[in-house]
Amino acid sequence: MIHPSRQSRHDQALPALARFFDEQARGRSEPTRMRYDRVHQRLLKFLAEGDMSRCLDLRENACLAEARQRGQGFFEVFGLEEMLVCLLRFVDDDWLLDPVTDARAQVMLAGRLATSLQRSGLLDRDLLGCSVYESEAAIRAAQERLRPPSRRDAAVGPPALRLIRGGLADS
Repeated sequence: MIHPSRQSRHDQALPALARFFDEQARGRSEPTRMRYDRVHQRLLKFLAEGDMSRCLDLRENACLAEARQRGQGFFEVFGLEEMLVCLLRFVDDDWLLDPVTDARAQVMLAGRLATSLQRSGLLDRDLLGCSVYESEAAIRAAQERLRPPSRRDAAVGPPALRLIRGGLADS
């Protein structure tokens, strides 16, 4: 996935992330803004330290390891496309924030970030391929794992029960 115009991709990555998190926090309550900031900081830590073996190939992992040894970060080697693909690891249980409210915010913001990036025009679609679907599926699975039990039970019941509980019935 390494792209020839790495420098321009690097120059746009961190400002794009900062802009996204600023937009998400705008107009929110102070506790919510603080929670979103924790998610932003967690994402940056994940990109700096996270194991990317499930989302990058061997050559890309080797390039990332070399960059980290030189004190460089994820965006010195990769762009937003690779970050989008690596979101599947960011929503794994071992990277989720505590308490559960922060973890839910993390997963929600990961989903919004994925959608925002895909709509932004900043991504090289040729670099993404089908791997973006894996990230989206991982985000949906994390949302399901973090859903409160009462809401999870309502979603899996028979259609008549979902109607009674306020859900939508299958046609």
